[in-house]
Amino acid sequence: MRSTQLCSSRLELKDCLFFRVHGVLAERLAGCGGVLRTKDGILRALFSGPVEETSSAFAFLAAVKTALVMFRDTEWVGKVSLVLELDCKVVLNWSENPLQCPRKWWVHLAEIGRLASKLNHVKFEYISKSEIWRHFN
Repeated sequence: MRSTQLCSSRLELKDCLFFRVHGVLAERLAGCGGVLRTKDGILRALFSGPVEETSSAFAFLAAVKTALVMFRDTEWVGKVSLVLELDCKVVLNWSENPLQCPRKWWVHLAEIGRLASKLNHVKFEYISKSEIWRHFN
């Protein structure tokens, strides 16, 4: 399904981690990926893989959900804040206005909300496509 890789190391309590996520649709196939890094750019985890729906917006939802689940399962929960960076304004808007999300994806958006609220210090931020791709290349 998804390929996932975690790097285990100690982080200072004051640190903030950044998870840059991306979803893509190309020739009727969709996928997502993410890179977890420190503020200094040091890689801590990554993931990539296909998604079942053929929509770039759904691929972004899948990327956000996967990033939150991965972070939840690390030693860093409760020790650092998490900033989820994505370049999809539509999905960012759905996080603030869930009723604008297509009904068939409400369950996924609700799960993202539950995960984020359990993790406490999670912030969603918009970042330009050029910045996202800088860490995927």
